[in-house]
Amino acid sequence: MMIDLIMDIFGPMLLDQAKSAVTGPPGKGGLAGGTSPEARAKSLERDHERLKLVTMALWELLSEKLNVSEDELRRRIEELDLLDERRDGRLHFFDDLGCALLWLTARTEDGEPASHHSELWVRDAANERWIDGFAARYEGGHRTPMGYGFAASAGPGPGSFGFEELAVRLASQESKRRDRGVEK
Repeated sequence: MMIDLIMDIFGPMLLDQAKSAVTGPPGKGGLAGGTSPEARAKSLERDHERLKLVTMALWELLSEKLNVSEDELRRRIEELDLLDERRDGRLHFFDDLGCALLWLTARTEDGEPASHHSELWVRDAANERWIDGFAARYEGGHRTPMGYGFAASAGPGPGSFGFEELAVRLASQESKRRDRGVEK
């Protein structure tokens, strides 16, 4: 899947950035001192240049090998941009499944299920492959970046549950956090 290729290309770079943000000395990117705006801007500029390079290579391959036209590319970009029903030029990525579900929940004020508004792709905890988040099975009790503790898998496992139950459990967690005054 294309997202796996992109993550293979950029994953190590993102991991290095995350590690340096946590372990760097104060004033040099560590948590205690933060990152200077200049250093952050330089890092973003490098990321942007790398993305341009990969995008150009992919576009040349698509147009040369598959005769994809610029109009087809523009239409597909617009389709992807509208997956969240907002024409804002953004895809949304989250570091924790709980954060993604909170975002989806906020997007469903009309009472419709989240699956009617968005696509949700999650990483299978067992093999790191991207899977459909609405069809995945979930388990609690895992260590996750924001502490929600949910992990996804493509198939059922002991004690696993579906997306709807995941949403119920997350809502319960959030209610308890609010009652204790904990912000995420």
